[in-house]
Amino acid sequence: IVAQFDIASLPAYFDAMQLLYRLTARLASQNPNPGRLEKLRRDHEEHEKAIRKRDIRNTVRRNREFHMTIAAASGNRVIIHTIKTLWKFRMEDPEVRRTHQSICHHDGDARHAEHVAVVEALRRRDPKAARQAMRLHFSRLLESMLDATEQRERQELERKAAESRQRFLMTARMG
Repeated sequence: IVAQFDIASLPAYFDAMQLLYRLTARLASQNPNPGRLEKLRRDHEEHEKAIRKRDIRNTVRRNREFHMTIAAASGNRVIIHTIKTLWKFRMEDPEVRRTHQSICHHDGDARHAEHVAVVEALRRRDPKAARQAMRLHFSRLLESMLDATEQRERQELERKAAESRQRFLMTARMG
C-alpha cells in the first residue's frame, strides 16, 4: 500500500530521488562491471527508441530499467530496495504519476542527453562526474515538473473562476 501524496510534498519526493540517484551513480562508478555497463548501454538505447516513438508507457519502463541498472551497479541492497519503493510510489500515486506524464513527451531529448552524460561518467569510472550528471538530470526534471504542476493548478483556478463567474452572472440576470 502506498500512502496518498500531497502535491506540496512533490519537491521532498524528488529531493529523496535526487539524493539516492546521485549516490547510486557515484557508487556504480566505483564498482565497475563490464556486464552491467553493457546492460546500461542497452537500457539507454531502448529508452531512446521509446522516446523517438513517443511511446510514453515504454519510455517510463525503460527509464526505470536504466535507473535500476545503475542502482544494481551500486552494490547496495538497501539503496536498491529504497529506489524500488520510490518507483512504486511514482507509478501508484495518481498525482506523482500525472505530473511525470505531463512532461514525458516534452523532454525526451533533454533526458537522452542527460542519460548519455551519466553513462559516459560511469564508463570513465568518474564518481564526481557521475554524481554531477545525475544532479543535473534531476534538477531539470524537478524544475519541469514544478512548472507543469503550476500550470495545471493555474488552469484549474481559471476553470473554477470561470464557473463562479458564470453562476454569478446567471443569478444577476435572473434577478
